[in-house]
Amino acid sequence: MSLLLVCLFAFQDGPKLTDIVQAYDQATLGRAVPIFSTQIKKGHLKVTLDQGSIAPVQLFGQDVGVFFKGTGSFEYVSSDRVEAAVLRNNVDKATGLALESKDDGRHVSGDFRSLFLYGSFEPLPGPSDFGAPDLVSSFEKHRTDFAGDVSSVAAHRFVKQIFDMPASPYSRIELGGGKEDVVHMIDPLESHTEQLYVLRGFMGQVPGHLKNARYGISVSEVPWERNWQDFLNPPFLLTHVDLTLNAPKKGDANLEVVETLLPMDRNQRIFRFNLFSEQSDDSFKTRTTRVKHVRNAAGKELSFHHAKDQLLVDLEEPAVAGQEVKLHFAIEGDFLIRPNNDNFWQLGVAPWFPIPELNGQYMTVHCKVSVEDPFIAFAPGKTLRREKMGDFNYLETQIDKPVQFMVIHAGKYYVEEVTREGLTVRVASYGMKKKRAASQLARLAVSIIDFYEPWLGPFPFPELNVLEINAYGYGQAPPGTMFITKEAFEPLSDAVSSVFSQGANHRYAHEIAHQYWGHVIKMGGYEEQWLTESFAEYSSSLFIKYLKGDDAYRRMVQGWLARTMTAVDAASIPTANRLSGKDSIERFRNRTALVYDKGAYLLYQLHQELGDDDFLTFLRSYQGLFAWKYGTTKDVVSLLNHITKKDYTAFFETNYWGSSLTMTAP
Repeated sequence: MSLLLVCLFAFQDGPKLTDIVQAYDQATLGRAVPIFSTQIKKGHLKVTLDQGSIAPVQLFGQDVGVFFKGTGSFEYVSSDRVEAAVLRNNVDKATGLALESKDDGRHVSGDFRSLFLYGSFEPLPGPSDFGAPDLVSSFEKHRTDFAGDVSSVAAHRFVKQIFDMPASPYSRIELGGGKEDVVHMIDPLESHTEQLYVLRGFMGQVPGHLKNARYGISVSEVPWERNWQDFLNPPFLLTHVDLTLNAPKKGDANLEVVETLLPMDRNQRIFRFNLFSEQSDDSFKTRTTRVKHVRNAAGKELSFHHAKDQLLVDLEEPAVAGQEVKLHFAIEGDFLIRPNNDNFWQLGVAPWFPIPELNGQYMTVHCKVSVEDPFIAFAPGKTLRREKMGDFNYLETQIDKPVQFMVIHAGKYYVEEVTREGLTVRVASYGMKKKRAASQLARLAVSIIDFYEPWLGPFPFPELNVLEINAYGYGQAPPGTMFITKEAFEPLSDAVSSVFSQGANHRYAHEIAHQYWGHVIKMGGYEEQWLTESFAEYSSSLFIKYLKGDDAYRRMVQGWLARTMTAVDAASIPTANRLSGKDSIERFRNRTALVYDKGAYLLYQLHQELGDDDFLTFLRSYQGLFAWKYGTTKDVVSLLNHITKKDYTAFFETNYWGSSLTMTAP
C-alpha cells in the first residue's frame, strides 16, 4: 500500500497538510533488531552499518524509513568536474570530513553513531534471539539534534511527495554522532539535485529564534536526472502579484497579497513558497511574519504550514498543469525593520511575501502602499498614484513586464526628478535635502542610460528610483530601482565618504547595467549569477572607458585578473556561491572574484578576440533574443558560435565550468 493511500485511510475526511507535517515530526519506531555489516546505497552515497540496532520508522502503522543506533561509516563519491574545486575547498576549510582523490572522483568519508533514513530501503533483518535495546530515546535525541536544520524543512518535502509525486525516489538520510552531523538528500521534487551537506551552528551572539538552529555547509550538490547546462523548469511560475501594504508608525504592518500561479509540468496540489517566518533587528530582537490565512479564488480557507522561512499551502485538489490558479494571503507582523533605528525601512530582495525559487519568479506587479507621514514610499514600475491621504502617504505602482525581486522602500526622503523622453529618474536623498548631489546623480544616470541604449536597447522601465541608503560601500539594483549608499551623495563630506566614493561612478554604472543584466535577462538560479553580475560589471567598464579613457578601463581589467588569480582554484564560476570556510572574509573575496571578476575578465577576452563590432552585436543580440526571459550560459555559447562561426564550447568548459584560466582561442 502506498504511503498516500495509508494517509487517505488514516483520516475520515482526507488528510490535512498540518496532520501530515505533525505525523512526520512525531513518527514512531517499530521493533528494533540487531544488525551487522550491512550497506545502504543511495545515489553516490554508500553507508555501512558496522554494528548496532535498527528499527523501522512508522507513520500510521506503515514503514517509511529506518533508524539505526550503533557504529557506522559512510563514503560519498563525486565525479562531477564542475564541483571538483568547491568540494575540495569546503571539505578542507569548513568540515572535519576526510577527502581522498581517486581515479573515479573525490571520496568524502566519515563516521556516525545514528542514522535516520526516510525513503525506500531493503528489508530489515528478521527477529533475533539476541534481541536489541529500545531505541526510542536515541531516536528522540537524533530528531532533536537535526530539527534545527534550517537548510530545508524535511516535513515539507515529505508532504510534497505524498500528495504530488508518491512514486518519486525522494530520500533523506541523516547521519549523527560522528565528527560532523551530515545530511544526504535526493530531491526529484523541486531542485532535481543530489546533495550532501554538513550542519553547523551559528557563531557568536544570535537572536532567540536561531539559538538552536543550524545551517548547511555544502559538500556536494549535483544535478539529478538532468545536466548543469539546461534551465531547470520550476514546479510553477508566479506570474502576477497584487500587493497592498499598510505601514503605520507603530504596531504591526498588514500585507495583503493576491498571487496568480501557473503549474508547469504536472498537476499539483501542494505549493511551496519562501517567506520569512522570523528575522532579527540590530538589537537581536526577533521580528515575526505571521500568515493569518490563505484563501483560494472562491474565498475558501486553505490549510498551510509556515516554519523556517518556508510556507507550504495545500489546495486540497490538484491544480491542472497549464491552468492558472489564484491564492490570497493575509499577512501581519513587525517585519518593517529600521536599521540602526534610522528613519527608513526596506522590504528588499528577500522573501517578505510568498515567492517561489528564482526560476519560478516571473511576475508582473500591481502595488499599493500606505505609509504614515513623514515617511514616503518607493516601489518599482510606473507610478499610477502618489498622494497624501489623511495621516498617510499613498503610492500605487505597476510593473507590466515579468520580473524577479519585487521591493518596497520607505523613509524620510527628499526627492529630485529628471524626465527625459518618457523616462523619469527620481533621486531620493535621505534625511535632508541634497539638491545639488541629487541633481548630479540624476544627470549621471541619464548619461549612463544614453550610453547603454544603443547596444543594450531601450531602458527597460519607465521610471528609475535612485534611493540613498544610510550606510557605506554598496549598491543594489532591484527592478527600476537603485539602492546606493551615502558616499555617492556626499563624496567629500568626511574621510569615510572620501574612501568609499572612489569608484562610485563605476558602481553607479554597474547598478544601472543590472536593469538589463538581471531583469531583462534573468538568472534562473545562482549557478547562472554571472549573467547578471559579470555582464553588468563588464558593461560598466565600457562606460568608464568612455568617461575616463583607456587607462581607467585597463586598470579595471588588471584588477579583475589580479583578483581572479587569487581565487581561481577555489571554485568554478557556477559553484562560487557554495564556497564556505572558517575565514568569512576569504570566502566573500573568493566568491566576488569569481562571480564578478573572473566572468568580467572572460568577457574582456572575448571582446579582444571578437572586436568591437562583433562583441557589441553579441550583447545586443542576447538582449534582444532573450528579452524578459531566463538566460543560460548554454545560450551564450550558442549565440557566440552563431555570430563568429567558431566553437566556444571548449573555452567555456575550461574557464566557466572548470576552475582554470587558460585563454585558448577556439
